[in-house]
Amino acid sequence: MALSVEETLSLSALSGIGVLAGARGLATRFVETVVVIDVPDAHRWIRGGEMLISSGYLFSKNPLELLPLVEGCARSGAAALGIKVGRFLGRLPHEVLSLADSLDFPLLDVPSRINHVDIINPILSALVNRQYEILKKSSTVRDHFLERIAEGGQVQEILDGFESFTGCPVAFADHVRGRRCFSAGMPAHVRERWEDGGEEPLVVAGRAVGSLSFLPGREPLSPLEQAVLAHAKTAIMILAQHDLALLAAESRHRDEFLQELLFRRGVQTPELLARARLVGWRHEGPLLVALLSGGRASGDKAERWPGRTIPVCRPFFSGFVEAALPGALWTDMGSLWALLIPLTAPEESERIVLAVEMIRARVEERTGCRQSAALGSVKRTLAEAGESYAEARETLDILERTHREGRCVRWDELGLERVLAGLRGAEEGKRFVRKRLGPLLDAETVWTSVRPTFPTVS
Repeated sequence: MALSVEETLSLSALSGIGVLAGARGLATRFVETVVVIDVPDAHRWIRGGEMLISSGYLFSKNPLELLPLVEGCARSGAAALGIKVGRFLGRLPHEVLSLADSLDFPLLDVPSRINHVDIINPILSALVNRQYEILKKSSTVRDHFLERIAEGGQVQEILDGFESFTGCPVAFADHVRGRRCFSAGMPAHVRERWEDGGEEPLVVAGRAVGSLSFLPGREPLSPLEQAVLAHAKTAIMILAQHDLALLAAESRHRDEFLQELLFRRGVQTPELLARARLVGWRHEGPLLVALLSGGRASGDKAERWPGRTIPVCRPFFSGFVEAALPGALWTDMGSLWALLIPLTAPEESERIVLAVEMIRARVEERTGCRQSAALGSVKRTLAEAGESYAEARETLDILERTHREGRCVRWDELGLERVLAGLRGAEEGKRFVRKRLGPLLDAETVWTSVRPTFPTVS
């Protein structure tokens, strides 16, 4: 554990030490140990957190040799450099002081009367006491977060707890549920314009479940704040694991129900309605099915989602649907997203088309590849959802065959293509082709049989 340079200088045993330059680093640089240097290039062995002490004798002949030492120590993470000015060195060169100020690296004036041991012992004792204090507070923080989880608390309570312990407002980008959460102290105007920076990513079993971000200048920097942050991240990841398991179970039941519903055409029974309610369907009026399908991603998106036909994270797609089509159910069918959409009245379908088009555009923007959307006709009951699905699927096929991908089209909009789709592969369709194209096909057959051959002219 560490003390800031400012806290270190507040120790009574160090009261005579002054600050020559780099005062801005007093609160942002932390002391973890004390080292007496006896070589001018000591910065080559710096690991970070050292308070360096020198009598100044090494630089008495050429004080400008302090320049590479100050720069090297500052960039290597040393806490500060204390020099006994007046014993072997007079005033430090202006160039050295300016460099320390520009690097926010504290240069300290150590009075000649203070022995090195009078600096080392108080600092090491204070570090041990601080470590004990932080461990004790850390245990209290950990217990607080675990109690919140045991009581059924949510991410919001963890964020508020973090802020209460550290004074640092925090934002959480939830990649599991596709949302953002803020601690109570985050200003409203900042929330409205917040951009997820993701300074602290959270990963569970190799999957990024979210990230924490802080206000500029209010990041948790002290050792205690870092300990609180570690416990908060652990608590949030425990909640994320619970959410992942819950969402996986919900998705599995919903997917099984929807796919069975869309592939069969039956009677609306009480059992069917009961199963629908279990997966969140509360509607008993008109409905329709919409399908979303697209090509493969290209460029850098192809690397993010290799081999996926619709490379969209489920939480983000769910967010699109919840925002545009409240009450709708959806399922990932591998090469398609299928949406079961409730309507308050059949004439509401125009609004539904606009909402599906918005989702199609958002998915296209996120994936970087063209997306097509198709809607079946409005049906009266849940048992007829399979018919609307079949119409939407046929509409997608027609868009692909006529090279009109990247659009949102309704089955009801189709004209001749819809008629021909009904004839495709049927005996009636074959008779239609024979009636309209029979003479042309017969002429082609005759021409092929009597086609003359010509001698090759060499």
